Amino acid sequence: MLQYQLVTPISHYIPYVANQVKKIEAEAAKGEAADPSKLERWMTTLAKMAPDIIEVMAASLAGPVAGFTVVFKKIVERAKASSAEA
Repeated sequence: MLQYQLVTPISHYIPYVANQVKKIEAEAAKGEAADPSKLERWMTTLAKMAPDIIEVMAASLAGPVAGFTVVFKKIVERAKASSAEA
């Protein structure tokens, strides 16, 4: 019996990953007014789709917002942990 497995090319996911990054960037730009629950949810989704991108994105976004950096790093860690559990 032949079995077939559908494989989705990586290029299919690029718009979804880009959209997640844009939402995270826009919310993080609010600094301390950013909604941590939104950031965590979006970062968890991003970590599931593209785990290597979340580190780069976190480093680039956390830099200019000094007061928000610690909170942002904690959100990233929780998002990574959540995606690893799923």
